[in-house]
Amino acid sequence: MKRPIIPKAFRHIIIAICACLLVILILIAILVNICTLQMPGQETSTYIIRKSISSIYLKNKTIAINTPNGQTLLRLVATNTDTLLINNGYTYVNSALTNEAYDVSSSFIVSKDITHKTLHSIQRLNDKAQIFDTISLPINQIKDDWKIYLRAPIPKNIPDTRIYPHNDKINWNAYNLGPIRIPSKGETILLDEKNMAIYAPLIKAYEDAEPHPNTSYTFKHNYVWAMCDNRDICSDSRIFGPLPADNIIGIIQMKLW
Repeated sequence: MKRPIIPKAFRHIIIAICACLLVILILIAILVNICTLQMPGQETSTYIIRKSISSIYLKNKTIAINTPNGQTLLRLVATNTDTLLINNGYTYVNSALTNEAYDVSSSFIVSKDITHKTLHSIQRLNDKAQIFDTISLPINQIKDDWKIYLRAPIPKNIPDTRIYPHNDKINWNAYNLGPIRIPSKGETILLDEKNMAIYAPLIKAYEDAEPHPNTSYTFKHNYVWAMCDNRDICSDSRIFGPLPADNIIGIIQMKLW
């Protein structure tokens, strides 16, 4: 029995379709990762991740990034040349209060001086709020006139050596940290006594160099500062410090399941 003859034009169509599919698969391999990851405090899920682009365009976005604890999801808060400050649980970048995403939350202690009106307003966000209680609130929904009645669980000037740079002479904790300038590739700084304490762990970990006091140092990489959305229960740049921008895998494009 003779095999059916496929018309030449039809063969060309099949070849063109296969070539297009091959190009699409190559582009997917180049531009996209499919990863199963977790943001601390959230469920593990599978995501389509658009591979790394300039970190400048990723600020305030959820990214996949390599950390000392492995790959994870974090929110990119600051990039190289930015100056970051955390004050009483609120994050400032270049002296401006960050416009936190809807899901970002942190803990605060309710002051005994709070008015009944303000307490009732807060209870709309957290019905368990009572005087002296430590409660979790969405940061971007805290009104300015509430802030005088809410304080961070750890006050200023109480060092926590679990927090970067892990130095009890630097009075930083998870709710009061900085200011810290996020280093930029090619930037040269003088490592005085304070700078040495702040940047030495970073230089040793990521620059493969040994810093020396009272000398100039030029950074080899751009860095970023990334934190998780539940500010109370996770390891992020407050623990690791600034991370190399090259550690960014990419931006979350879509959640699959």
